[in-house]
Amino acid sequence: YGVAEDDLVLQELIASETFKCVVVDEEHVSENTSSVTINQEKAQYEVAKVLVEENKVKKVLYISGDENSYVTRTRLAGMKKLAGEKNLELIWENGNFSEKKAKEIAFKHGKDAEAIVCASDLMAVGAKAAMKEMQIERPICGFDGISLMGYAGHGIYTVRQNFSEISAMAMGELQRLMTGGSGKMIEAEYSLIQN
Repeated sequence: YGVAEDDLVLQELIASETFKCVVVDEEHVSENTSSVTINQEKAQYEVAKVLVEENKVKKVLYISGDENSYVTRTRLAGMKKLAGEKNLELIWENGNFSEKKAKEIAFKHGKDAEAIVCASDLMAVGAKAAMKEMQIERPICGFDGISLMGYAGHGIYTVRQNFSEISAMAMGELQRLMTGGSGKMIEAEYSLIQN
């Protein structure tokens, strides 16, 4: 799950093709390796677009994840695509998927931005806490659809992933690989929700 690019031991092990394996939220496909993920770029684009269009904003703070991850790169690509299409001014900082770091970034840039888009729900919780402490209202969206979002407040959009289904797909794919199949990319479903 989410193998970082700088995790060289795992990267080398996967590349060696010694074992059959399935990676989740990563883009490795070879004879012995399959990948299961949602379309990260499209999902980030879609949830941010809803937020931007509903709130008619032009200046967005985007808090991305871990700089060495596939999901961060692809989600950032979706956000940059939207910024280009909607002519948005984009303030971008890396939040390392950390609630605390996102809160610090929101304190730093929240007053200047008209909306906050976070590459994870946990970071959205941190950004929401910062806005509450500063007594500023900003539309915020997250990513993942974790149950914690129910405690963050109403009106926050997010991308819901079915992690149980994704894991079941990965296990089924591993079984297929172990019985002679070749690696492939498998795209899982997601949905946009507002809590």
